[in-house]
Amino acid sequence: MDAAQAALNARATRLTVTLLPEASGRVLLDGAACPQGDMVLTQAAELQIEGIGQVRITPAVKDQEEAQAAADAARHQLQSVMQAAGCQTVEEAERLFEERRQAETRVAEARAAFVASLPAARDDRDAALFEALAAMRQDMRDRMASLARELEACAPDGRPEQAGQTDAALQRMQTTARQEEDSAARAADEARQAERAEHVSLSAAQGLQDKAEAALRQKQAEREQIGRELAVRAAQESEDVLAERAAGAVQAQAQAEAHSQTLRAGREAEQPLSVVEARIARREQALDNGRASVVRLREEIRERETRVRVAEGDGLDEKIAETGRAASRLRLECESYERERAALALLDQTLSDAEKTQTARYLAPLVRTMQPAFSAVFPGASLEMDTGFALSGLTRRTAEEFGRLSDGTREQIAVLVRLGFAELLHARQSPAILVLDDALSFSDSQRLESMFDVLADAATRFQILVLTCHAEAFARLGGRALALRPIPQITERR
Repeated sequence: MDAAQAALNARATRLTVTLLPEASGRVLLDGAACPQGDMVLTQAAELQIEGIGQVRITPAVKDQEEAQAAADAARHQLQSVMQAAGCQTVEEAERLFEERRQAETRVAEARAAFVASLPAARDDRDAALFEALAAMRQDMRDRMASLARELEACAPDGRPEQAGQTDAALQRMQTTARQEEDSAARAADEARQAERAEHVSLSAAQGLQDKAEAALRQKQAEREQIGRELAVRAAQESEDVLAERAAGAVQAQAQAEAHSQTLRAGREAEQPLSVVEARIARREQALDNGRASVVRLREEIRERETRVRVAEGDGLDEKIAETGRAASRLRLECESYERERAALALLDQTLSDAEKTQTARYLAPLVRTMQPAFSAVFPGASLEMDTGFALSGLTRRTAEEFGRLSDGTREQIAVLVRLGFAELLHARQSPAILVLDDALSFSDSQRLESMFDVLADAATRFQILVLTCHAEAFARLGGRALALRPIPQITERR
């Protein structure tokens, strides 16, 4: 039953409840007060929260019916066995079994003591002893009968001294017979006592053996119970594995932060991007000049080789060698410029990637805040912002520059950007208020309705003031309409 219940609990849903003191009576689990702490749910449960509603929890247990049926069958079998044994609990059954085992041990010891106290012979030595004792008694009886006959035969003679001698001899024989009988009885008693001591030792040894076997069975039962508990715990993730995983996550986070600090320090220590770009441009110009020099020198080499072949004069070999050395020197310089240009290009790419990463990092909260409103007005669109928090473009089906958008679209984007900043301030628990002065005048009716929906949703979180001279168009916005009118007592009409 324990194994079936452990298998069912291993695949069940665990619910942890922690309630405030004032909420202890307001939360019910299946109609009763919900207990606090960890619970194992093997069947569907209903959690009722006063003033909130009901929550139904259905455990996603694979083969739940089979596991529950196995647990119920084991429980019924245990109950039937306990009823047949006349016990209410397993502990009571184990206690009665131990009492029975001790009683059987005591009965065996008593039986051994009883058998040892019996007068009957139990081995060949006792049998020979009893046979010898019986033969001696029979011999004594025969001698007594013979003596009696002799006394009867001697009685008529009337010799008193002979009769006295006969009585003395008879007494000596009786004394000798009694001594021999006492010696035989003592030997038999000693043999019975030795046998009784051996039986007691044997019974004690058997009792010790029974106790050892009972202790062994108890240890085996404990080992099986511990094995089942270990199997159940192994089905779950241990605390050591979770602690090791948490320590690894903390270490990885620390390494990532250290790497970020290193990159930030390296970026601050490096030269400005404009200087690096100027150096790259200068190196590229020098590389182009070197390539042009190489081309020119190759043409000169070909020209001089032609002149050498034509003239075949003195000193041309030295000039050719000198020109070759110059060409080699220029080639080495070109290769050096090429390597320096590649290094500077890699540095430029690395700095650009780091700048993009940092820009995306501090612009990410603003972009995430503004994206829902942009998606509501421009479905499927994503916005792009530069390092100055200015909107640089809008991507719908294709990327579009902000300057090429229509007046109405740019006006709507401007309102959404201001709305995003207000949302960001509100999220940081800072006072936020949005004032729109005669905005959305270039928007069509469909876009205007979408903008009204976005503004109405934002108005539930912070205050929005809309100043407009188009009251008819903004009537659908809702909210509280305010108007300015002169007071004759303090103003005069102009």
